Amino acid sequence: MSNLSEKRHSYLGYAVKLAAGLFLIFVFGRICPSWGGIAQTGIQAIGIFFGLIFLLSNAEFGLILPSLLGFLAVLLTDAYTPNSLMAATFGNSTVVQIIFAYVLCQTIIDTGAGEFIAKWLLTRKSLHGRPYLFCFVFFFASWVMGAFAKIGGIVFVIALLDSLVEKLDYEKTGSFNRWMSLGSFVSACIGMALIPFQGLPLVIFGAILSAMAQSGIVLNYAVYMLSITVFSMAFIALFALAMKLCRVEVSRLGSFDLSCIGSGEENGALRMTRKQLLACLIFVFAIAYSVVMAFLSPDSPVGRLLSIFDQCTWFILALVIFFLLREEGKPLLDAEQTFRRSVSWGIVLAVCIFNVIGGMLANPEFGVRGWLNSLLEPVFSGLPFPVFMLLICLVSTICTNLFANAAVGLIVGTLTMPFAITYGETLGINVTVYGAAVTMSAMFSFMTMAAAGYVPLLLTRPCIQQNQKFLWGVGGGTCLGGIALMAAVFTALAYIL
Repeated sequence: MSNLSEKRHSYLGYAVKLAAGLFLIFVFGRICPSWGGIAQTGIQAIGIFFGLIFLLSNAEFGLILPSLLGFLAVLLTDAYTPNSLMAATFGNSTVVQIIFAYVLCQTIIDTGAGEFIAKWLLTRKSLHGRPYLFCFVFFFASWVMGAFAKIGGIVFVIALLDSLVEKLDYEKTGSFNRWMSLGSFVSACIGMALIPFQGLPLVIFGAILSAMAQSGIVLNYAVYMLSITVFSMAFIALFALAMKLCRVEVSRLGSFDLSCIGSGEENGALRMTRKQLLACLIFVFAIAYSVVMAFLSPDSPVGRLLSIFDQCTWFILALVIFFLLREEGKPLLDAEQTFRRSVSWGIVLAVCIFNVIGGMLANPEFGVRGWLNSLLEPVFSGLPFPVFMLLICLVSTICTNLFANAAVGLIVGTLTMPFAITYGETLGINVTVYGAAVTMSAMFSFMTMAAAGYVPLLLTRPCIQQNQKFLWGVGGGTCLGGIALMAAVFTALAYIL
């Protein structure tokens, strides 16, 4: 009877949530009267947007079902025909670029290059006898794994940390494990923000891209990744320094034989295979396009030559080169298998629909953007850009740790990007850097179970679960310190870049 009661309760909860989502997506915009000069189509866009946010915030619905419901709802508005909707989604160059970028990142995972880099970093002789430097490098390795393997990277880092704690004979609920668990988890989370065309940041960045596109601003991937990297290295360094200032017990690292971390390799040595090396080189080649074009004059001979490409076609070129390469007469990777495994269609569909909804919300004909501007202008009007950045980082990060980070990132990105664009037009700040700040604040999620689907990987660890004082003390301080660091770093980079 107990199991039957639980199932009925679960089904009832699912049905209530689904009904609420369907009401917002399909009904709200048709029965709600217009206000503030918003057209009825704009009201429908608002209902669809918040209905999607609600369904996506509940893990049982996944990404695909809400996205498909969003497609149907948009077709029932006056904004798109079936042909124009397909052109704005699957015919959008950003979406096509996402698909090929996914495949490119999969080559790093399939070859084991990401795991190799993490282990290689941790076994350098320069770390012997330097425990806090080792902690910094461990966090950096976590950041690398988060960037290239996402949630899988977090799992790998936690397993590596557990092995390290056991070999050092530290208490599993002790101070060393608590600090290392928090630092490595947060490092992996902010590493996940590095590549904006993969994983959860891609969903969040979809709303930002749409708002930028409406104003004719093109995202510079090189600037975005540089901004994320600068912030990440500053955070990792400060967290390692905080461990030293708080005198965390790390003395056993001083005499620890670090080479045993790579003992799973042949003869205990770490060697990059030809396949892994080529995967890294091809990946660097693929992202180099944005870097080169950021500093290259379009009127130069090389600039004119490269202008026949864009980032999407450059990704395609990189993949073609990789799949043409052979080892012992066989392809380095099976192209069909790689494509089949790599693309997360749930995320692609979510990006498609939010790109469309973001366009509707930003369309001046529908009135939503004008109403939001009039509503928020008294709050943001006259604010110096540094104060604006601090306010956004503060609100976004706190809300991210109380609610689903994807939902917070989408809402903040959609509502505030028009103001960032205005700062860009008047002060010359780099809007891409602001987009990086919003994405980072949404990925800085680790304080509560509601923050993100992968946060239980940290909060259920005995060393954290059994010491809530540490979580709300050191964890809370890390959160507030991260907010201040975000505001300072991204504000400075927005002016400089």
